[in-house]
Amino acid sequence: MRLFPKFSPSSINLLVMRILDPASLKKSDELTIASEGISSSELMERAGIRFMDEFLNDASLLRALQYGNEEIRIGIVCGPGNNGGDGLVLARHLHIQGFSVEVFILKEKENPSADHLLNLERCKEKNVPIQFIHSEKDIPDWSGFQFLVDALFGYGLNRKTEGLAKNIIQSLNQSLVKIYSIDIPSGLFCEDNSQNPADGIIRAWKTFTFHCPKLSFLFPENSNYVGHWKVIDIGLKENSVLKKERIFSTHELIVNHLKLRSKFSHKGDYGHALLLAGSKGMFGAAALSSSAVLLSGAGLLTTHLPSHGAQMLHSYLPEAMVNADENEDFITEIPDLSRFDAIGVGPGIGRDKQTANALKVLIQQCNVPMVIDADALNLLAENKTWLAFLPQNTILSPHPGEFDRLFGKHSSSWDRYLTAKEEAIKKGIIIILKGAHTLVAFPNGDVFFNSTGNPSMAKGGSGDVLTGIILGLLSRGYEPATAAVMAVYIHGKSGDMALNERGPESVLARDILGFLPICFQDLYN
Repeated sequence: MRLFPKFSPSSINLLVMRILDPASLKKSDELTIASEGISSSELMERAGIRFMDEFLNDASLLRALQYGNEEIRIGIVCGPGNNGGDGLVLARHLHIQGFSVEVFILKEKENPSADHLLNLERCKEKNVPIQFIHSEKDIPDWSGFQFLVDALFGYGLNRKTEGLAKNIIQSLNQSLVKIYSIDIPSGLFCEDNSQNPADGIIRAWKTFTFHCPKLSFLFPENSNYVGHWKVIDIGLKENSVLKKERIFSTHELIVNHLKLRSKFSHKGDYGHALLLAGSKGMFGAAALSSSAVLLSGAGLLTTHLPSHGAQMLHSYLPEAMVNADENEDFITEIPDLSRFDAIGVGPGIGRDKQTANALKVLIQQCNVPMVIDADALNLLAENKTWLAFLPQNTILSPHPGEFDRLFGKHSSSWDRYLTAKEEAIKKGIIIILKGAHTLVAFPNGDVFFNSTGNPSMAKGGSGDVLTGIILGLLSRGYEPATAAVMAVYIHGKSGDMALNERGPESVLARDILGFLPICFQDLYN
């Protein structure tokens, strides 16, 4: 079931980007310090310098340097811990490079960390301007700064911000100055923010985070706090076996699992896929999904659809074989399944009772890999007892609305994440919960988050294309776990290519289809 082999710590960053929790991040810091024979302050120095490299190469700063007539003022707001220490390292090096930098340090009851104090002294030695914020009246007018850097609190924060810290955060958010957060926006918890008040969290323009994305970055509720984010590699080491396996899919990971075509292969070597799709008024879903199946490598495709759609599909996609249902407008039966290597069902099938009966029979008889999407999910939601009879490793690909209909109402993406893990384990299935960072939950408890895709793909038909890609890869011989992660990545990557060509508003599902060949070519290259 595991998608990837075990890797030694030295190879982890190349293929597998794990999404670590705070405890694991702390252990990675300690492991790096011990294995490299460096001090914690030297690791902090590395982090501050790497942040500066990204900051100085950021487009907003470069534009300000190119067109600004006045001196650029940069304010760095530091807390008492190691995140504040990172900010002090940044301040010292920007000051050395000639930037106008001013440091503001939250001065409350907490004792500063040792590395914070060390870097505070180093800043004083370089005459970096420093002010302490003892009370609300010490909070400056931020409007005179062109850029602000947030280094108040790091990933270890586990309680809501209050008092003076909250006042500082609110004043920063109200300043309308672009805020860059070091590692994580201050006030944002690393994982679950469902009970975290919004008024105590920094709203960053950009977040440069160390080593891996924090789990909270991947949930839509937190997008206004995180802003645009980027992972910075600071050379942290990891144990090869972690308590939690949460992976952020990367280009290298997907390429590592590509199956090459043999020179002497034939169409039968790449599987025969069956797709059940379409109903009156929704035959386009069958056309889009069928095209994606063949463009994703399946050797043969049979599409079963209502008889009124047969001629349309023959004309649109002559490479597909068509099996016409006896009903003109919706699916009422399933074909003999014995000749198929993978099955997909759902795009545009509608919710007629006879279609539901056909789906029930399909679930009972299927003994090959299967993906269920769209209206087939809604029919499952209306007949929840059928979920218990799904074949092992069946792939479900709901959007949040379909997910809630299947598994109950949820108040946050965090709750959906927990439910997806639980249901995948309990039912032995693979759940693809679609979103900006689509998650894929496996029966062994692993969860993958996707790194590709963009808002231009939020159009009708996009999900039908994804279903076709999954089915094509299943037919091609990929294990269901691998097919699910790869399909989601490839779907998003093709959408990214379409965005570059078509712009943010004008990408259609057929454009995602159009870039599938280029996406596969890019992966093979």
